[in-house]
Amino acid sequence: MTKIKNQNLKFIAEQAVEWLLVLEKDTKNQPEQRELFLNWLKMSPLHIEEFLFASNLIHNIKNANANEFIELAIKIKNKDNVIKLSDHVHDDFDKPIEYEKKGPKIFGFFAIAAVFALFVLGVFLLISPPKIDGSNIYITKTGEQRSILLEDGTLVNMNTQTKIKLDFSKQFRRVELIQGEAVFNVAKDIKRPFRVYSGFAVAEAIGTSFNVYREDKITTITVVEGKVGVFNHLDNKHYPTLTQGEQITVNHTSKVAEVKRVNTDQAMSWTTRRLIFEKESLEKIVNEINRYSHRKIIINDPILKQKNISGVFGVNDPKALLIFLTKVGNINVQELNENKGWLLTLEDN
Repeated sequence: MTKIKNQNLKFIAEQAVEWLLVLEKDTKNQPEQRELFLNWLKMSPLHIEEFLFASNLIHNIKNANANEFIELAIKIKNKDNVIKLSDHVHDDFDKPIEYEKKGPKIFGFFAIAAVFALFVLGVFLLISPPKIDGSNIYITKTGEQRSILLEDGTLVNMNTQTKIKLDFSKQFRRVELIQGEAVFNVAKDIKRPFRVYSGFAVAEAIGTSFNVYREDKITTITVVEGKVGVFNHLDNKHYPTLTQGEQITVNHTSKVAEVKRVNTDQAMSWTTRRLIFEKESLEKIVNEINRYSHRKIIINDPILKQKNISGVFGVNDPKALLIFLTKVGNINVQELNENKGWLLTLEDN
């Protein structure tokens, strides 16, 4: 496995280890934790494979820190005595699948999680390839998230309702974010700059991790790791280079751009099927939640739209947000006919 692929593998392996630690501490077997975990598994076969390998090595976590554990998982995966998951994906699922010819057994909750992971992987690979008609266009549907590993080793995590188009050559690597949101964990290649085009904005990185979110009138770029150059491709105007924890919002209808520092955990919370808001307008919160569901939340009152809310909400459970809103005060929730969604209004004083 090349150094580039190891870096991308480590990115996913870190998440797998975090889930192992969370599930180990979840002694109360909380439904919300299980749902978030299962949704993370469904995002990509890569997630499932890394969790299975990490589960099989769980006994080592007591004697190693997280980084050592991740490196150990990668090292063992590269050994000849490991049978790759891909070698067995299309086997009969009633038969036991062996991942190491010799080694510890998976037990307890992790055995159940591993079996479920295999089932999800089989369904995932059989029903919904992300590529369209053999072209270089990838999409996700409403509520769907997935990860794709590009031919250069770059890992792309695509959020709901996202569409990207790839254009790779020997001279450059170009991705057009046609709609939606994606995080790019870019493989280093100094001979071929990696650029993401979104509206007027272009984000360029040599080796880094950054999130790009395209809305109707703006594009927001957030740097998770490394540095990212941003410029306007219409007039080649360059904005300040972004570093870890910095975010720029570029207006599609003007040259205005705003740079600020942000909490990257909050900005990237969607990768764990959660949305974190801190004193955000209800309009923005509802717009974000609506991206993940065919049933929409509607606000007609301009005063209610500007009401500031803080909280953490699962993207699969809009009703949790609605229950929360009825408890924070003066908000009525009316379910619309034909299962279309909900209407929010202010209560009469």
